[in-house]
Parts: sequence; structure tokens; C-alpha cells
Amino acid sequence: MSPRVDEEDEVVGEREKMAERARRGAADLGDGLKTTREEVQGIGRRHGERGEDAEGFALKELANEMEERIDYQMRLAA
Repeated sequence: MSPRVDEEDEVVGEREKMAERARRGAADLGDGLKTTREEVQGIGRRHGERGEDAEGFALKELANEMEERIDYQMRLAA
């Protein structure tokens, strides 16, 4: 093979490695955010149980919005 083909293969290989690192990073971030979302959801549930319906509802809605965004980003990373 010519040196130019070798260089191009090397560049392609590096790009593939970078893309894989980015996918893993996105997956790790998504997992971390899911934990945070679950905590926000739990706080909202506790507010609702104490009769603080407005606060509970707002936190549940926030958790649902987080879930939609996290799921979307996870699909992009896959």
C-alpha cells in the first residue's frame, strides 16, 4: 500500500475510536442523569404524599421531561 493509503486508514481508525469514546461517554452521562431523574421523581412523589400537590406535580413533570431528553440522547448515541 502507498503511504497515503496508510495515512488515510490511520485517520479513519482514529475517527472510529473517537466516535466510540463519544458514544461511551454519552451512555455514561445518560446513566448518571437517569439516577438524578429518579431522585427528582422521588422528591416529587414525597411532596405529593405530603399534600404539596403543586410542587409534586412540577417535579414529576420535570422528571418526565428529563427522561424524554435522556432517552433521545441515548438513542442518538447508540
